[in-house]
Amino acid sequence: MKHLGVWKFIILLVMGLVLRQWDFQLSYSLYLPLYFLVPILALRLCRLKYAVLLTSLLGTIFIFMGDAIVFHVLMIVHVFVIGILYERFRRNLFTWTIAYSLVGFGVSYLAVRLLIESSQLELLYQVEVLSYWLMLLLVNLFVDILVLVLPQVPFFNRLPINQEPVRYNELIFMGVNLVAILPLIVITVVQSISLEHQMINAFDDRAVALEAVLTEQINRLDETEIQRLEIGSAIDRGRLTEVIDRHIGTNLEHVYIFNADGEPFLHSSESERFTDFSNVLSKGVSFKPNSDSEVWLNNDGMTPRDWYHGYYVSAFTILNRPVCYFIDMGETVVDRMQVISYYYFLMLIVFIISFVIGLFSERILVKQIEDITKMADQIPRRMMHEYPIESPRTRILEVNILADRLAKVDKQLRQMFKNLTNTNRELNEKTLELNASKQELYHVAHHDALTNLPNRRLFYHTLEKKVDRQDIFALFFLDLNDFKEVNDRYGHKEGDALLKRVGERLKQLEVEFPVRFYRLAGDEFVAILKRDHHEDVSFFTKTLKKSFIPAFEIDGEQQEVNISIGLSLMPEDGSTFEELLHIADQAMYEDKRVSKGKE
Repeated sequence: MKHLGVWKFIILLVMGLVLRQWDFQLSYSLYLPLYFLVPILALRLCRLKYAVLLTSLLGTIFIFMGDAIVFHVLMIVHVFVIGILYERFRRNLFTWTIAYSLVGFGVSYLAVRLLIESSQLELLYQVEVLSYWLMLLLVNLFVDILVLVLPQVPFFNRLPINQEPVRYNELIFMGVNLVAILPLIVITVVQSISLEHQMINAFDDRAVALEAVLTEQINRLDETEIQRLEIGSAIDRGRLTEVIDRHIGTNLEHVYIFNADGEPFLHSSESERFTDFSNVLSKGVSFKPNSDSEVWLNNDGMTPRDWYHGYYVSAFTILNRPVCYFIDMGETVVDRMQVISYYYFLMLIVFIISFVIGLFSERILVKQIEDITKMADQIPRRMMHEYPIESPRTRILEVNILADRLAKVDKQLRQMFKNLTNTNRELNEKTLELNASKQELYHVAHHDALTNLPNRRLFYHTLEKKVDRQDIFALFFLDLNDFKEVNDRYGHKEGDALLKRVGERLKQLEVEFPVRFYRLAGDEFVAILKRDHHEDVSFFTKTLKKSFIPAFEIDGEQQEVNISIGLSLMPEDGSTFEELLHIADQAMYEDKRVSKGKE
């Protein structure tokens, strides 16, 4: 037996060395330290002093290999405290780990609340603390079940894993706890992975949107503008930077565009120099969720804090220049961790509830246990339904208590799912309202309130773009003759009504001709006519004048209203914004002078 104990110690030592190298991460919030299994397994297979010795030896080795001291010191404390309770009072490791973990979690939670000032970092630390103690509970439960089940499996029953007889009530106790917590663990893992994928997909959408915005901006440029941009024109680079900044908004994002030789070409306004930024990214680890993007994580990437300080990186090309798009994942990770924290707290509650239920359910019949097991198994499937799961009712008090507890868990899950659904619906409604408000604000900012015609701001913006593109068009200046007399005779109210009717007639011409009218101010209007031939301009001018031949109704009277028209042609009369405006304005005043001379 003495030699057998030595072999157990050696095997567990080798297992610890191997499993410490195989730690892996299920998602950004679920870090699974396989090394936890070895010290806890040693408590079931060896005496307490050997388990503490093994844990101390492994901890010393790993500390020299670069592990944090606090991690292994805590592991030694866990083994010592749980081991003392287990050796003195027996039962199982899970029972005493529940009591120990509640105290440990309470102390850890208070320490985080007192020491961490940032609310975001406080949430991340709370998730890590919850994950740590939940993992300790899960490992102890797993080891207890493993030691109970393995002796019943062929081949393993020949090994001296556990020479003590298995108690039926202990099997029931472990079964109830496992069935109660396993569905929620699966849901939490799936939800965590799903949230990670949703986050990456959201970042992918942002990257695709940026590429589309930049491509659209480049497509608007003519060859001359592209050439200026290629040689590094400060104005053109500034316009491109403005497009990038509008896309970024207030988000913590960085965009860098490089030359073919790798030198920086331009970057978003709020971004650091790429050399400074690359120094930060030179540390940590990274992985590629897909072929077009990469996720960089701080340190070893195993904790939510490492994801909080991480970046999503996407790369594409514009004008044969590499573009790097960095998105700070901090706020998004915090939002996802808020959801995960609910699942963790719920898991802790279920651990406690299942533990209490297990104590009562050890003495009930197998049939009643099967009914409860089926009920617990229905929880994840019924979570999306409005109606609760069916609770088996018997005259045995313990069974009814267990059913009520699981029903509460079901209600919490359904309520959580309902709240998430309502939140998602509210977010969609808010998004629609914001889009409608945005369109309304754009219309108000770019249209005249009286005539509903485009205003001076939109006119100058449109004219500037057409001049930059070297479009062929005609520019008309329109002015109502003697409009001041109408205001003096009939009042401003009738004057505004006349302007509104003039706007309606001008809009009717937009149906027949490729023209757009704008109101500058007062009784001044302008029009931009797309033309192919000079005859187009002549025909439109005649039609425009004819449209004013029918009299207008002013205060119940029919009054004739004449207009003066000025005209300039692009590119015949000028190729700049100012030249076209000046020529059309002078021509309009000349037409007004001639009209008054005829009178």
